[in-house]
Amino acid sequence: MKRKSFSLDPTKRDTFWTFIIGFTIHWTYYVSLTQTGVQKYLTLPTLKDCNNAVKIFVVVMDSITVICVLLGFLIYSQYANCDPLLNGKIQKHEQLVPYYIMEIAGNLPGVVSLTLTGLLCASLSTISSSLNSISGVIYKDFVTKFIKSEISEKTAGYILRFIVVIGGIVLLSIAFIIELLGDIFPLVMSVTAVVDGPVLGLFASGFLIPKMNAKGAFGGAILSGIIQAMIIIISKIYLFNKAIVTIHKPLLIDGCDNQTIWRNSSLISLNHTSHDLTTGSKPFFIFRLSHHYQCLFGAIVMIIIGLIISHFTKRNNLPVDKMLFSPVIHRFLSETSTAEQGTVANINGDAKQGVQLKRELGLFSAINLILAVMIGSGIFVSPASALEHSGSVGMCLIVWTLCGIISLLGALAFAELGTVIPRSGAEYAYYMDAFGPLHKFWGHLPSFIYSWIMIVIIKPAEVAVIILTFSEYLCQPLLDLMCIQAESEEVKKAVKTVALLALGIITYINVSSVKLYVKVQNIFGGFKVFACLIVIFGGIYEIIKGNTDNLNRGFQGTKYTPKSIALAFYSGLWAYDGWSAVTVITEEIKRPEVNIPRSIMISVPIVTGLYVFMNMAYMTALSIPEMINSPAVAVTFGERVLGPMAFLIPLGVALATFGCALSIQFGVTRVCYAAGQDGLMIKSLSFVHYERLTPSFAVVSQGILSLLFIVAGDIVELIEFVSFLIWIFYGLAFVSLLVLRRTMRDAHRPYKVPTWICIFVLLIAIYLSVTPIVTDPTPKYLFALAFILLGVLVYYWFVYKKRTPELFMRKFTRFIQILFAAVPPDNPHTT
Repeated sequence: MKRKSFSLDPTKRDTFWTFIIGFTIHWTYYVSLTQTGVQKYLTLPTLKDCNNAVKIFVVVMDSITVICVLLGFLIYSQYANCDPLLNGKIQKHEQLVPYYIMEIAGNLPGVVSLTLTGLLCASLSTISSSLNSISGVIYKDFVTKFIKSEISEKTAGYILRFIVVIGGIVLLSIAFIIELLGDIFPLVMSVTAVVDGPVLGLFASGFLIPKMNAKGAFGGAILSGIIQAMIIIISKIYLFNKAIVTIHKPLLIDGCDNQTIWRNSSLISLNHTSHDLTTGSKPFFIFRLSHHYQCLFGAIVMIIIGLIISHFTKRNNLPVDKMLFSPVIHRFLSETSTAEQGTVANINGDAKQGVQLKRELGLFSAINLILAVMIGSGIFVSPASALEHSGSVGMCLIVWTLCGIISLLGALAFAELGTVIPRSGAEYAYYMDAFGPLHKFWGHLPSFIYSWIMIVIIKPAEVAVIILTFSEYLCQPLLDLMCIQAESEEVKKAVKTVALLALGIITYINVSSVKLYVKVQNIFGGFKVFACLIVIFGGIYEIIKGNTDNLNRGFQGTKYTPKSIALAFYSGLWAYDGWSAVTVITEEIKRPEVNIPRSIMISVPIVTGLYVFMNMAYMTALSIPEMINSPAVAVTFGERVLGPMAFLIPLGVALATFGCALSIQFGVTRVCYAAGQDGLMIKSLSFVHYERLTPSFAVVSQGILSLLFIVAGDIVELIEFVSFLIWIFYGLAFVSLLVLRRTMRDAHRPYKVPTWICIFVLLIAIYLSVTPIVTDPTPKYLFALAFILLGVLVYYWFVYKKRTPELFMRKFTRFIQILFAAVPPDNPHTT
């Protein structure tokens, strides 16, 4: 994907951000404010039905959008070297999809007719719905005002039909005019923005800005519409005079059998190599603004002008119904000291009910959480690293088994910590309680560095990589079915698009409610284990068939050098990472003193059994060199063993990675929550949505960081040379356990591990922290050190010295609370 495709320049015509921002604003207006949408809402009996209708609409439209994007990639890849427009096969852009269908499915009886009929019916349905809405508005707001006598239902029907006919004739005439003016879509977006922008600003002002009075709203809407119209007219004049040149992707005919070009100047002018808007004399940037932003621009202009007029005119003195405003600003409708400080507290009486994280996860959900984080894509894609370093089948299976036991011991040490320190945040909370009281400066530094690295780099980058893996394996069966090369540039763009959509879905789930997360995670956890069992039963089938040659090799070729054994265990223990996941969300676990140890004792052995038996299954069908050299071991195994059911493996990897990314994001937001409570991160990260009871701002901020990592491209190496710090943090947690046994020796401990276990896993943590540096002493680890030093400086200035821009932070906090309807939790743990 080209770098300029992600340009933030608003004058670029078609970029990632113009589509994301522009279409979000466009569909927000369409769903919320158009007459077509409002009339349909009025037909529903309750507000709940309206909300459900919107949710269904969003899911369906997102699905259709993804299908359209994928269709666009397919068509472009199909005609990249032989464009039918230049070759004279079609005469207009709008004929491209029907032409593609006729060429691909022309030999299938009825497919072309059915598709074209569907397109026609969809168009007619949209036109019919719009005409009915327009006729209803005209009749109700205009006709009935001029006819004083009562109108019978029959007469009203005739009048409505007459309006529809006149409207259809007008629309048909406009269609002919628009067709002569060039590209239809940009023109339609620009023209409709003359009305859409001011109307969107008008309604947004009405329910979000109490200071906007009637004169300001009316004047802002009228002036905004006039300004929008003038800008669009002038920009079209610039476009007509070639002062603004619309540049498209290249249209080639090199691959055509018959290179007879339909000579048309308007087509030849399209044969360029970019999507951007470039200019010769560079008109003012407002006139070069992308048509995707014009609706948003109109809304912003309307609000600014309206506020200015409202400031200089008399405010409304009439009482206004509080319910006409959005619930997120109800608290600000009266001038109070709390509102002046930017605090939205106790919304709708929630102080009586308690605004805080709720204990929603039982034992089964806690087990599923650990399984979700531990079982990612590694066991399916690259489990052969331990085999490569151990050298033999027997030693490899021993390594996997011992790594599972070591992980269980480390998890049990965390179980004790989780029952003694019943706070969310895992290592962060343990450092605070163990080291915080020891020194004013150094005591809180470990907690800050942990949250700094996890929140800013490691966890959002992990989510980005896992989501990209999910997208690749979700798309792989479809690409194979359509015989499309996965290495093409168009496919890579499609994979990133699906990844961004999936990231949006997991962020929405984690924002919505913990109950929704639990339901989704339980479902995906079940599918994930089922995918592992498919591999295991495939191996059992191969053993029954007698394919045991690889297993019978036993310990042949075992590497006994200390370096090889160390690297084998290093690879295995990394695959088991995630066993501490349940302690990150301690405050949301029911009966944590019981369910945390139980969930660890159940889930880690399950993962150990699955990992060992899956490796045995791989070895029944694949030799050691085949496993080491395979880019995706489970996929290779499936192709050899499962036959036509091989698609289940990529699907299983997709399910595993989606659930893993969902749970990792869920967990890291609780670190944000705990750090925000203690003031080591910005306070608003700990704020909870007053109804959903989720740390909504923390979730959205993590989604944005992951999005930036996805857009950035290859970040695997970034994770590799920073993630070795994870085991340093594990080791520090085991040290904190020993410290707490001295400083909190009288604390109630429902569960306690032997001291030798704590010391043993501490030594393992030190070993895993040192091994990558010793075996691969490259300068890349200096980046991790530099990032830590930067964190120390941030901690010293903003946390220890408390030199923060107070006015800005108050306004920022107020903005976050209004935007996310979030409030500080009622039971903050402050230091």
